[in-house]
Amino acid sequence: MGSNSQVFEFQTELLRQALGPQHEYEFVDGTIECDPTPDIATSFPTCHKYYSYFEREPNSINAALDDLEEYLTTNGPFDGIWGISQGAMLAATYLARRYPKALEHSSYQSIKCAIFICAMPLCILDDGDPRLATSDIEGELVRIPTAHIYGALDPSYEKSISLKSRCRKDLALAFDHGGGHELPRSHEKTTGMAETVAKTIDQALLGA
Repeated sequence: MGSNSQVFEFQTELLRQALGPQHEYEFVDGTIECDPTPDIATSFPTCHKYYSYFEREPNSINAALDDLEEYLTTNGPFDGIWGISQGAMLAATYLARRYPKALEHSSYQSIKCAIFICAMPLCILDDGDPRLATSDIEGELVRIPTAHIYGALDPSYEKSISLKSRCRKDLALAFDHGGGHELPRSHEKTTGMAETVAKTIDQALLGA
């Protein structure tokens, strides 16, 4: 799962430009240093450090959720949250498991929307055993407006679809760019992604 915030910043550069200058963004590294994924190593060979947000075991997942919650409360308020791949999985897991409880005890402004890119499904911790929330898990676990960006050629495509099914259906928008585990940089695809994200933001601002 190795990547870093600089890579994500580059990957989303054209999308952010298409969304306009009115938005501000923050990019946060994971805490576990690891090897890069093969595609990241090829595309970003000059990066010296790569990170993962968590390992697949309960203590690591819960620690990552703690870190995310601390970042949000310390540096917020934030209107939205987004992530790619494992980062999207972490954000979705937080929104499903931690965020509803945090709202009861925190004065920070609520997160109004989420953008999931090439996402993995959110993680369920049953009796301390982490597993992915796939089709055997019922219910809409993320209930704010969401945008789902994925490609039909991505090995994680079905997992991205699974995450979308765990989000509130009337507030979940999707854009299939037809590619792999990536954010395409063509004008046509960037415009399509930006329109999907912009509609999600509009839904959030309307308080849907």
